[in-house]
Amino acid sequence: MKNKAITFGVGNMAWTIVFREHSGRIGARTVQGPNDKHAAWRLIEKEYPRLIAMVPGRHPVCINKETV
Repeated sequence: MKNKAITFGVGNMAWTIVFREHSGRIGARTVQGPNDKHAAWRLIEKEYPRLIAMVPGRHPVCINKETV
C-alpha cells in the first residue's frame, strides 16, 4: 500500500524533499505543492523545519548510512 501524498498549499507540483529527522537521520520523500519553488519551500519548511534540499519532480534518493 502506497503512502498517501502529502500536499502543501495549492498546486499539483511534485517535489522530492531531503530533510533531517529529529533523530538526526537524513530522510527523503515526495510531496505536492505550489509550482513556485519559493512558496513551496516556505510551506514545506513549516512541516519539515530541518529541510535540506528540494528537487522538482519525483526522484529516488539514495542516502549513505555511513555519513549520517
